Amino acid sequence: MDKKRTIRLVLLQWPGASAADNRLSAQLLSLILPPDAGTETIQVPLAEGIVAGGGNQPVVLQQIAETQAILAAKHPDRVITAGGGSVISVAPVDYLSGKYGEHLGVLWLGTHPDIADPSTSSHLSEMVAGNLLGQGNPALAVHQPLLPRQLMYAGLNEPLRPMDQAVTSLGIRHATAEDIASDSQSVLDWMAAEHLTQIAVHFDLDVLTRADFRSILPAQSYTEPADANTGELALRQVVRLMQDISAQADLVGFSIAAPLPQDALNLRQALRDISIFN
Repeated sequence: MDKKRTIRLVLLQWPGASAADNRLSAQLLSLILPPDAGTETIQVPLAEGIVAGGGNQPVVLQQIAETQAILAAKHPDRVITAGGGSVISVAPVDYLSGKYGEHLGVLWLGTHPDIADPSTSSHLSEMVAGNLLGQGNPALAVHQPLLPRQLMYAGLNEPLRPMDQAVTSLGIRHATAEDIASDSQSVLDWMAAEHLTQIAVHFDLDVLTRADFRSILPAQSYTEPADANTGELALRQVVRLMQDISAQADLVGFSIAAPLPQDALNLRQALRDISIFN
């Protein structure tokens, strides 16, 4: 049997960050991924001109279009994606949906469901899952929308925000961190009930507890847990969940989003203020 072909995509972006900082975040994350000499890695940069603080929708959309073109040309069986905000999952999940159809399930690991629409948000990153369902921002249309039954959330903070009410109105399955802390049964039940044989995972690093993993926005230095939305999962729980999924289905997509290597970024900024580096 032919070995399934995997590619790695590194999307050099982070919404609201400077061009240099968003590149560093994604590059460090790509270096952390376990090495695999047999897997092609492709970097997809943002166009020049990105500015801190937002207003970058055109260049982010261009990066997504370039990612879609790469996937269409390469035809991989599996896609690993590393980068900045939640939008890194748009192109790979849409591609995998087209490849595997109704048998593809998408597990969204994150503290928020990113299912807003233009009536409740102006940020692309808050509409990603909505776009994958054929809703969200019209500028970010997908080719093969998911059905609500193909999407499940895990690790959500509760209660849901007003912009996230589509989770309930569309009947999308969801689980809190507590629900999956000791076992994976709720996720496995969803896979079995919906006859999902291929799974793509969106892993937003902010779903992790800051006590277990600190390279995330909620774990910024000099902040308290109440200052940011804090996840409650440990890395070992995420690994166990992935192992349980892989025992029942083919893990064909894995996106790792929202890294914030604050120590590296803070050190770089400090060194900029020393004359020998200028």
